[in-house]
Amino acid sequence: MRKLSRIRDMGIPPTFVGDLRKKQLLKLVKTERDIKNGILEKHKFPSTWSPCKEQLHKESYSKCAYCESPTTVVSYGDVEHYRPKSKYWWLAYCYDNYLASCTLCNQKYKKAKFKTLHTPIKPPLIKKNSTDTYLEKIVDRITPDPIQETDGVPWDTYCQEHIAERPLLLNPYIDDPKAYFGWEVSPENESVRLVPLDAQNKLHKKIVKASEEDYGINRPELCFHRFEAYLVYCAARLISEDVNIPDNYRTMQRRIRERLLRDESAYSGMLQYFEQKPTTAIIIP
Repeated sequence: MRKLSRIRDMGIPPTFVGDLRKKQLLKLVKTERDIKNGILEKHKFPSTWSPCKEQLHKESYSKCAYCESPTTVVSYGDVEHYRPKSKYWWLAYCYDNYLASCTLCNQKYKKAKFKTLHTPIKPPLIKKNSTDTYLEKIVDRITPDPIQETDGVPWDTYCQEHIAERPLLLNPYIDDPKAYFGWEVSPENESVRLVPLDAQNKLHKKIVKASEEDYGINRPELCFHRFEAYLVYCAARLISEDVNIPDNYRTMQRRIRERLLRDESAYSGMLQYFEQKPTTAIIIP
């Protein structure tokens, strides 16, 4: 996992911006009123978020925002609701609640799991007798507008609510994974595992445990593919730093090393962790 940034431009489908965003929200709050009045049993969410995939892939460099595996080579991946819509119904059509995920991280592991260290953020106040006029007034204050910040909840406020809730599953658009995650190489098992950056830090340990349980972030096949990327990185690093080989070889290996570390490359977040280590601290398989 690596830090990501939103691309706030017209690549975001218009359904999630401006008046169309408010129209979707109004349906949600009216449905919530009907549920409180016993007219409906639960929310049903038409899948209008599929058009967001292309923009989300741009933001995550066509990788899963959780495990950093490529999502567009053999599958188009999922639009993942970071906060599950079954629990956070008012965020079902919030673009800032979306990220690109591989099918395994999303459907096999995370599903509707969402652990928090503090009290979860509260839903909008909807009562049995809430009038249409009241509902129309509050829809603008429920979620951010992904392009026009003045049209919805300010992005900074949305981020502060996230920090106050302190989910144990990191949001790479708000949290910086480098502040919590380290990596451990096991040559004998041919794997690289995600570990707490500080083994003594209780929060780091809780976040890694949640990532293992709810993202499958240390599933064996993923650890193996990380190890393969690590092998190539080690070879490129050692040769590019070796002054005793021909310049053209060293230049080629330096280019390979730079390519592995670039944002678009699989597991570059992990490799950048090792890039910050001195060569003497790198485990050579």
